Amino acid sequence: MKLIINSIFFLSIVISVNAQDKDKSFLTSEQVSELYKQMISEIEFLDAEAIVVRNKTKDVSWDQYKKYHETQFKKVDNYQELRQKFLDFGRGFVSGHSYFRFTYPTEKTKKNRYKSSIKIGYTYPNISFFDLETKKTIQKINDVSIKDVFKKFVNYETRSNGLGTSQASFKFRFENGLKINGKIPESITYSDGSSKKVVYHKNEDKASWYNRYKAIDVSGYKDWKLVKKGYKAALLVKNKIALVKIKNFAYKRGSNDLRCALEAKDSTICSDIQKLRQGLQLIKNQVDHIVFDVQDNPGGKENSSFMAELCSSQFMDLRVQYKKTGLLLNENLRLELSYGFSGAEKWFENILKNKTYEKTKTGDFLPIRADFCRGSENCDLAYIQPNKTAKREFKNVIVLVNENTASSADDFAYRMKEYGNALVVGQPQSADLTFALVTVVFYIDDNGSIKKTYIGNDQREYKIAGQEIFQFSIPYSRTVNKQGEMLQGNPAKLDLLVGLNKENFENRELYVLNNAIKKFINND
Repeated sequence: MKLIINSIFFLSIVISVNAQDKDKSFLTSEQVSELYKQMISEIEFLDAEAIVVRNKTKDVSWDQYKKYHETQFKKVDNYQELRQKFLDFGRGFVSGHSYFRFTYPTEKTKKNRYKSSIKIGYTYPNISFFDLETKKTIQKINDVSIKDVFKKFVNYETRSNGLGTSQASFKFRFENGLKINGKIPESITYSDGSSKKVVYHKNEDKASWYNRYKAIDVSGYKDWKLVKKGYKAALLVKNKIALVKIKNFAYKRGSNDLRCALEAKDSTICSDIQKLRQGLQLIKNQVDHIVFDVQDNPGGKENSSFMAELCSSQFMDLRVQYKKTGLLLNENLRLELSYGFSGAEKWFENILKNKTYEKTKTGDFLPIRADFCRGSENCDLAYIQPNKTAKREFKNVIVLVNENTASSADDFAYRMKEYGNALVVGQPQSADLTFALVTVVFYIDDNGSIKKTYIGNDQREYKIAGQEIFQFSIPYSRTVNKQGEMLQGNPAKLDLLVGLNKENFENRELYVLNNAIKKFINND
């Protein structure tokens, strides 16, 4: 196991517990209060964007949010309750990549997963929810206004930053046992005054995240001809239009080679890219337009190899800025925060050498650098040349997005628009691009004092001198556009907004596709 604890990273809280009975004796109210204050202090010191995004996209500001949870923490008197309040706090922290884990040993209780008898849909940009079976608009849940329920959900119970993404999160939570005033929904009331009973059954299906590793299914594109199909990507064609559907970028195996020049096996990034390459070569004289569908694509691994094959012009890495704190002076942690890239170390050495690091105030942001160091060995922003096979000419390049387009799929939409001259169609994407995260670990040492240390977000092996209480990850870098504006919480500008309604909701991906074709291709 890697020992990463260093004395300069110890920040002790002046709290003590009975060291001989620390597993049984809970903290005093004063100690819990101090623990909460220290947690907030860490977040405010290290966070690069989540607080700013909350203040920009939510009605409840960060100051209001932390004050609300301070009151909640004061109510706890055992570790089980502390666990719940801590997780509640994390549930509304505005960063989809962050996590909050309570690791102090508490009594294990089996967590039941539920499945609702009622499935709901939603409309956008006119915000409302409806019963998918009856198509009736829902006005109340458990006799509480759904507008009030959703407003509270948006501000306190979801990490999503946009209304559309919050709607998707609300749908999932309702159908899996969302509690309203402490109770699972028992009934819904429609706008016409009628009502319907809600029944929840135990959900024996595998967790929804498991689905991301299943192969792509393109059976829904019934009037399209399949050209090539890989693990997560497929190429279809119809009426001089090439359609590239990418389910996600969550590949289990294979190196992420930028050029994908060597023969690759199935179920890898390069295998999929090579299939797309072969397919596009086969139909090169049959198509005038290309559509990239990343609707419901939650992201996954870095997508630069897709960009190299599918973007016909030169492009750059995402632009990122790291926050200046003392953490960057620890080489091991600095490498963790830069994904282990040697180029990132060269970049850091350069800003030390030219005094930029020294001149930057603690808490401010260091100069922009390339996120994945693809264009320069020093992580400088430099153009990346596309593969020779990517030199294709199309009348229209279109990217389809929705509220479930996230992470590296977000990145794909942003970069294809900026460098590939793509038209973006659908609903605003999640705009949640955080990659570099720092994890803060709180623990009780062998003397009964509460301390904390820091590890990299992907670091799972570490040692602490005591009993861990909880840990949380927060954004340590921010992604910006060429003007230096944060992309987090700022979706790519849509060239065509396709609204959601009761009639198109269940077939919305094809509806968006058909509207894009009608607007930009058939009228060409």
